[in-house]
Amino acid sequence: MDTHSRELQRRVNDSTTEINDLRKALEDSRRDALTNGLTGVANRKCFDQELHAATEDSRTSGEPLSLILADLDHFKNFNDTHGHQFGDQVLRLVGLTLHDFVKGKGTAARYGARNSRSFSLKPPAAARPPLPRIFAKPSHQRVWSRKDRTKR
Repeated sequence: MDTHSRELQRRVNDSTTEINDLRKALEDSRRDALTNGLTGVANRKCFDQELHAATEDSRTSGEPLSLILADLDHFKNFNDTHGHQFGDQVLRLVGLTLHDFVKGKGTAARYGARNSRSFSLKPPAAARPPLPRIFAKPSHQRVWSRKDRTKR
């Protein structure tokens, strides 16, 4: 009987370990399904879900909802000039900057498709800090152009 009890206990322990491993794998899969792999911020699917929830919360509470959309103009030219690896680093930096800006009280997401380098941001409603430097220039003002390239 003692051997049978130990065997049952071993099976229960093995099953518990397997269940915990499966839960962690499911959590990781859920997170990955809602995260942009390159930038580490939310992806379009997550942003759509968060925006829907925030819109409903805003309607219910009467609190205003803020939304910022940013596009990295001429990013294809930037990639062509400086290389895709450097461009990827820029995208990661932009994602990190936006993520740090909302500090868990909003949503920073990469909104655009493969050829688009757009980001969206649902900033915290309570705090209205100044926008990060990345948003300091109006969209109509030239930030970078082909003429800025140095000849090699």
